[in-house]
Amino acid sequence: MIYAVCGSVAAVCFGAYLIKQFFYPEGRFPLFVAAAVLLAVVLPALFRKPLRRLLGKAYPVLKVVMCAGLLFFTVSFAVLCAVIGVRAGEARVPAPDYGEGTVFIVFGAKTERDGRPSVVLAARLDRAAEAMENTPGSVCIVSGGQGSNEIRPEADSMRDYLISRGISADRIITEPDSHNTAENIRNSVKLIGNMDGVRRVVCISTFTHVGRIRILAGREGLEAEYLASPFPKKELIFPNLVREYLSYARTYLIGY
Repeated sequence: MIYAVCGSVAAVCFGAYLIKQFFYPEGRFPLFVAAAVLLAVVLPALFRKPLRRLLGKAYPVLKVVMCAGLLFFTVSFAVLCAVIGVRAGEARVPAPDYGEGTVFIVFGAKTERDGRPSVVLAARLDRAAEAMENTPGSVCIVSGGQGSNEIRPEADSMRDYLISRGISADRIITEPDSHNTAENIRNSVKLIGNMDGVRRVVCISTFTHVGRIRILAGREGLEAEYLASPFPKKELIFPNLVREYLSYARTYLIGY
């Protein structure tokens, strides 16, 4: 029963994430992980009798381990979805005037083939532009390096987008060296350390991403507030939750 229910949940989750990779690729490693997990869940169900003969006495032990792992995934994924769902309300709150001495940090995301911000990144930048318009005198750090399938650093694309939204270039600081969320925070903290008069730091990202930013910011000793942007493509929310689940696992296991 556990294998049937939890295995079905895992198959749907990683099947959706695998399909997303074909339309919105993130690189070879996520594709490999999604395919590997999906096969690990589906193949034992399809070839139960041959595996039982092949593994012998080890089969019941491996079955228990598999069921325990699938149960853990199902419960922890449900908890993650619930927590993110509660925090989704942050994406609907209008950006206030944060006051003098505010520094916004906007977290990068994959850009399009021509170097323009993707719809997810554009939503973050729209949120940042709104916040900066409502907070005169604030500055913004746009943080994001250049991925292997990107033609320019994400930070450069982000700067140009904000300028097109009417934000003055002298209010935008580019941080083009980060390649993950931990580096976004670490490098931004270094930039903030060289600024005078900073009274408040506000991190801006997609609502599914904010929770993990909180964890990593705490590790860096960064005291910040958070402003979430909505997820612009509703059909991608579910596979993105699977991606975020894997990112949480990486954060706890590896540290970034």
